[in-house]
Amino acid sequence: LPAWARSWRQARDQGARGALLPNRVVQPGQSVRFRVPDGPVHGYVLRGDVHGADAAALAERLTTVGVRVLRLTADASAAGFRGYGEPAAGPATIAAGSYYVPLAQPAKHWVQAMLGQDAFVPFPYFYDVSSWSNPLLMGLAGGWSERPLPADAVALDAPASPAGPAADAPAYAFAGDSVGALALATELLVRGAAVVREPVGGAITASGVGRDELTRLAGARRVELRGVDGPPAGAVALRTPRVALLAVLAPVITGSAGPENSDIHASHGWTRFVLAQRLGVAADVLGDAELAAGRLRDGGYTALVVADGQLPAGALGADALAQVQAFVAAGGTFVGVRRLGLAVARAAGISTVAVRPAPPGFRVPGTTFAVTVDGRDPLGWGAGGPGFQLDVGDPILTDGGGAAVVRYDPGGRRVSGYAARSAVLGGTPALVDATFGAGRVALFASDPSFRAYVEAGQRLLGNALLAPPPAPVAALRTAVSVSRLASAGARRSAASRRSAHPR
Repeated sequence: LPAWARSWRQARDQGARGALLPNRVVQPGQSVRFRVPDGPVHGYVLRGDVHGADAAALAERLTTVGVRVLRLTADASAAGFRGYGEPAAGPATIAAGSYYVPLAQPAKHWVQAMLGQDAFVPFPYFYDVSSWSNPLLMGLAGGWSERPLPADAVALDAPASPAGPAADAPAYAFAGDSVGALALATELLVRGAAVVREPVGGAITASGVGRDELTRLAGARRVELRGVDGPPAGAVALRTPRVALLAVLAPVITGSAGPENSDIHASHGWTRFVLAQRLGVAADVLGDAELAAGRLRDGGYTALVVADGQLPAGALGADALAQVQAFVAAGGTFVGVRRLGLAVARAAGISTVAVRPAPPGFRVPGTTFAVTVDGRDPLGWGAGGPGFQLDVGDPILTDGGGAAVVRYDPGGRRVSGYAARSAVLGGTPALVDATFGAGRVALFASDPSFRAYVEAGQRLLGNALLAPPPAPVAALRTAVSVSRLASAGARRSAASRRSAHPR
């Protein structure tokens, strides 16, 4: 017991020196191959002005378990600051309002595990993911300081819900670059508010809702509001998302907790949770019979989401696939996740995206890679620029004539975790956005709802559900009528299902 008590003081003292605990091997016959670097780490920084609501959520997650999280009250100069994903440290100015988590505290080891860029697993043995850095999973801007920040720039104010506007205004604007902001936009749309969004930057403006009510809703999502005179020029009106989720197609084996259930059906559960609890979207689950009966057409849906899983032979009939095709051609959004999402899209004849074969020895056990997000595409609004992608042995996609909204950096640059032969990922898309008829087809190589803890993916999923239909001129991409498209898809469905089986 005294040794356990001493460990907290030791951790605090190590943090004060900027020292990280070295790793070691406990399995016989192995040795340390990947060592913890010797460079000092005095604290971690999370920017509050980029993905602010999500950064506030992480700060709150830390404080609820006793971690000391500080807030910068003024700009601070850091002589040695290294941003997440950056190759080296250098001088930087850290903006006021950023969160600062010093390592000179008893929870230092846990903070390092949560906020460190890499886990530095000592040798390549993994039964689960090899990368779990919270800031990378959440796609946050920040990094770590190799020297303590100036004491006069830091205050002890704990994270709190942002204050609302001081006076009534014709409309209210907020940044649209966080999961919390996208959920707030959806909630406002459901309540009948008029909501518009600026392209690229993704800022959102709402009107038709009272200041007090909006302040309460925004505070629950940690979203900061400001009063404005009205919607900005060039903003695009958003439609209320009404989402259908494809039912589980593989049978559930009652009483079994083995991989035949967890691996096959986990994505469906994650997706339902993220849609309802994170994005505020109530999804209706539709199966083959409902699709074939025209529920997509008659139910007023704006999007069909296909989580990952298996596609048993005959699980989706020709009539259901034809209805999916007609729905997208008429202006609906199809969101496909990993292999099953791609399989259904190809079987319905709405996508030509394919899977590239992985080279021998390719291994990415839950690894984080550097990517670039195209903020010009509606699926990338509010998220453009450098980013991070968690890859859990995901399929390697081709563009298939669509736009690569998220693309792996050249060489498949690894940021966190273990990887082997991963250079093949370089330049390939992690998210493809394509037009089919008057609708949109968004295909994710990775599961954006993975374990409900990859907020960077949740933002992209939210963007896909809120994205406006492609411009009407995009409907001229095909001269074939919806009825002919549906007929062609039905004739191809049997062969497509066999070739697109996900496992």
